[in-house]
Amino acid sequence: MVFSLLASAILTIISARIESLTLLIAIGVVKGFVISGVSAVALAYLTEEVDLAIVGLTISMYVSGNTIGGMSGRILATIVSGEMGWQTAVLVIGIESLLLGLIFWKFFPESHFFTPQKTDFIQKFKQMRRFLSDPVAALFEKNPDIAAIQPKVLDYNRKNFFEFAGAGGGLIDNLGYPYCRGRVFENVEEDKGQYNDETEIFWASGCCLFIRSEDFWKENGFDARFFAHQEEIDLCWRLKNSGRKIYYTGKSAIYHVGGGTLQKQNPRKTYLNIRNNLSMMLKNLPSGKLYLIFIRLCLDGIAGIYFMFKHGFSHTWAVIKAHFGFYAQLPGTLKLRQQNQIKDYYQSKWLIFKHFLKGE
Repeated sequence: MVFSLLASAILTIISARIESLTLLIAIGVVKGFVISGVSAVALAYLTEEVDLAIVGLTISMYVSGNTIGGMSGRILATIVSGEMGWQTAVLVIGIESLLLGLIFWKFFPESHFFTPQKTDFIQKFKQMRRFLSDPVAALFEKNPDIAAIQPKVLDYNRKNFFEFAGAGGGLIDNLGYPYCRGRVFENVEEDKGQYNDETEIFWASGCCLFIRSEDFWKENGFDARFFAHQEEIDLCWRLKNSGRKIYYTGKSAIYHVGGGTLQKQNPRKTYLNIRNNLSMMLKNLPSGKLYLIFIRLCLDGIAGIYFMFKHGFSHTWAVIKAHFGFYAQLPGTLKLRQQNQIKDYYQSKWLIFKHFLKGE
């Protein structure tokens, strides 16, 4: 990262004295290649060195700092170039960047958790080739009925395993319980290539959701009341009700840290998951299946008792609050029901009983 900072600063200083447009463009290309190492290494450093509980906040602050610095630099360059010419402005920015790079080199903490690993360049080449092929865009072009696509979602901390939020594509059972190919409730599978296919799914994970802009706005985007939990499932369900398709591609993959907004054991996560899921069911279930919400309310009560012994009373109270939150949203939710609801919305029936009673 130090090399990228200092090299880009030196190239900027050099470009201030270049008269040839061709040479300026060539230096710009090299500088763009060099500076890319800053973000790549910075994000890796933050995920390794910062506590997982605040890594999301830390990365957000880093990105915000980049934005503020970038805009400030543009404003400064505009003012200086207006007074003294573009070459002086470039020179000022270059010298400023060089000084800041040297300060960074001198005072920034060394990495304590970095573990050198042998790089498999053949594998890296295959990954890059797959990236450049853009399987997501190809799938959109192949089928205009597809509204949204999700890639394979792997665990950043256990890279051979699927990650909770999306895994190999989102599905739902008749009681409205979301699950995934590769993840059923808390059980997560190891990635052995079993989901390297391209197939239709029920919902695409919000951690990496590709969606056509016209479809997003036609459905009025996410339900702002949901906040951070199951809003993408609700959106995908509405898209399905409108006759659109949701797809998964295993030809593209991401690594997800998870828990950046709320940690797994946070009672508010329990509250949002239950309240939002109930509102989503009321909004999207076909009229003949609305009775299933009563079954879910009863099952939530049982879950609340279970949570008391496993996680403490705070999670039981979160279940109670979630039900009252659902009741409070009920009038507004009813107004958001669409005219058409697909009848065969689910991919499995009575999943909770099969999983916890039969062990399937």
